[in-house]
Amino acid sequence: MRRFFAFLAVAAMVAVPAGAFAAATDTDGTLVVTNGDGSITMNLRGALIGTLDSGKVTLTDPAETNTGDLVLKGCDPQKVGDNKITCSGTDLRFRVIQGRFRVKIVGSGINLSVVGNGSGFTNPVSIQGDDSSGDAMGTYKWNDDSAKKITTKVINLPLGG
Repeated sequence: MRRFFAFLAVAAMVAVPAGAFAAATDTDGTLVVTNGDGSITMNLRGALIGTLDSGKVTLTDPAETNTGDLVLKGCDPQKVGDNKITCSGTDLRFRVIQGRFRVKIVGSGINLSVVGNGSGFTNPVSIQGDDSSGDAMGTYKWNDDSAKKITTKVINLPLGG
């Protein structure tokens, strides 16, 4: 039941009014992860919104000396230096609406939508599944491709161009 509500939350996030992503350009790419288990690392310019059933999220704004554009809910975010916040727990929510950012998500029940451009970064998006629970590791949908299963092999994706 929890995964069903997580899926509904992601579906609602994808339906965010287009104005939230109005800065998107033809060179931006998209990524949707559904019920992911493992780790996801992203370095890009754009917008991100997501949920995590259980695990840890670390958000970094490398261009700023504050974390005002980085939002973590469902926990007591810990500030790490001037431009990074981290949070561990269950039923976490996170978002970055604009700008350049880095995010590392480790855990189970990862649901996210991102639009952005990773040009200029080495391996802007990296996904690696964790099969220790014995369950499926979720799916990802990159740009206009069909959904693919997350595997234990590291998947590196360019985003935008």
